[in-house]
Amino acid sequence: MATLAFFSFVLGALIVTTSLYSPRKTFDRLLISLKHDHLLRVPQYDYSRCVDKHCLITPPRDVDFEAALRNLTDLIPDEARVEQLLSPIDYSEGTSMLRDLAIRTRVFAALFGAWESLHIAGTMASGDVLIRQNIIERIRHNPSEGADEAIRRYDTVRSFLNLFSRHLFPWTARHSPDHMLLHASFNTGGRGIVVTVGDHQAAYVLTSIRTFREFGCDLPVEVFFLGDEDLHEDSRAALKEIPGVTTRDLSEMVYDDGWTLKGIVESAYVLRGLILELTMAASGWAAKPMAMLLSSFREVILIDADVLFFDDPTDLFSDPDYLQFGALFFRDRLFAPTDHADFISKSLPWPLSQNILQSNRWWSGTSHHMQESGVVVVDKWRHFVALLLTTRLNGPDREGDETLGKKGVYQMMHGDKETFWLSWEMAGDTDYAFFDGRAGQIGVVTQSSTASGQDSKKEMCGKQLLHTSRDGRPLWFNGWIATDKHKENHLSSFQDFEGFVVEPRETSRWDLPYWNGWNVREGNIMCLASDGYVPLSSEERQTVELILETAKKVVASGV
Repeated sequence: MATLAFFSFVLGALIVTTSLYSPRKTFDRLLISLKHDHLLRVPQYDYSRCVDKHCLITPPRDVDFEAALRNLTDLIPDEARVEQLLSPIDYSEGTSMLRDLAIRTRVFAALFGAWESLHIAGTMASGDVLIRQNIIERIRHNPSEGADEAIRRYDTVRSFLNLFSRHLFPWTARHSPDHMLLHASFNTGGRGIVVTVGDHQAAYVLTSIRTFREFGCDLPVEVFFLGDEDLHEDSRAALKEIPGVTTRDLSEMVYDDGWTLKGIVESAYVLRGLILELTMAASGWAAKPMAMLLSSFREVILIDADVLFFDDPTDLFSDPDYLQFGALFFRDRLFAPTDHADFISKSLPWPLSQNILQSNRWWSGTSHHMQESGVVVVDKWRHFVALLLTTRLNGPDREGDETLGKKGVYQMMHGDKETFWLSWEMAGDTDYAFFDGRAGQIGVVTQSSTASGQDSKKEMCGKQLLHTSRDGRPLWFNGWIATDKHKENHLSSFQDFEGFVVEPRETSRWDLPYWNGWNVREGNIMCLASDGYVPLSSEERQTVELILETAKKVVASGV
């Protein structure tokens, strides 16, 4: 009780002083500890019970109803705190907005976890989550305290949590009226692949799905689009011809009152004060985490439309880091050292996690990039609140408004790329890992002339970014197979693929105009100079041929 009294005192003082969002280390530590105390006891996988790539879960331990009720009602905020937590977000400064959201999300996570600990009784034989519906009746027959007072406190926290949920994450209401029911629906969802696509990307996705089906991948695929004008019936029909593929209209699932999921958003790719690329995107980035969250699967491989694999993507679910953490991300290029430490220190509650302090490139300043979001692997049951926050950063908070003094997320970073790990950290969820592979370039090499004495290096240029497997072989790449997917001939001018080069590990070596071997050319073409050229194996060349032949057939079909 002393800890909870201290929580009440610190949170109350923080709110009354109008600075809920200032860096108060004691409060931050308390929220982190409360998150671990009150979050739902997440059932662990029993991998011996995996059948046909779908894993059942062991039942959760019995929850002490009286203790769970006490844990929940002890978190009831007073009137002043309720008013502050439900107040509008402060958008006057980007980092203040992120910190504000981080603190509110951690409070929400503690309450939501305590709520689920009380209400989720276990799993039925079917694997469906069993939710207690008789809470009031059980309280009434609880002899340890007065029933009237206990019921009043229960109703109070229920009312506040409903308001708080709608305040922070209202857009799920069109799909599911209750966050606990949405969360519970994931439990038996199995595994699958999610991709968002419009008509201009239909050929990309058709090529990708048909090729990994040839690799033996039989995971179901949900293809999300934003209305009939985004993905026309002909494209949807072609996708649905592939076994295991379903198309779903995301625009009918998201309640985007006051903002627009589907629309033109602007994101400036700024590097050292120079705008290298100004992107006007038709909401593709924003739709990705929304599609991941609202897909029917529990475990999701989210892929960009232009991603192509060299092997069965199902293997990502067997990666040891994914099995341990339930969230697997990929690193972007190690390129252009940029100090983001001040941004992180102002955006995240203290103390910072070991993920940030030990291996985050934004914190160390070793790269302008941290994450490449072309492939993201997440167990939504384990990371529900963090993923909710990702949808927020790519939803109502993504766009700025100078007339209102609002700075949006996409003005602080390039699209959705960094919003996944950032959301996890903001939510106090540090169970994630970055895949232990390398980034590189795939295509055709030319002799490099980077500097005197370095003529032995090979340089490879192109729009594709390669990611290697743990053993150093090609795993997947983005950019499709076009020499430039942004040009009109992107469906007819294909890249040649003979080998690949990989970047050095975790360095920040400058040899201008190269950053760690990388250089930007006209048209935002990326080039990588390296002495580590590796030719494709015969099997990999066969995979390339399969991809090219599949793409040609798709294009010839007129989709």
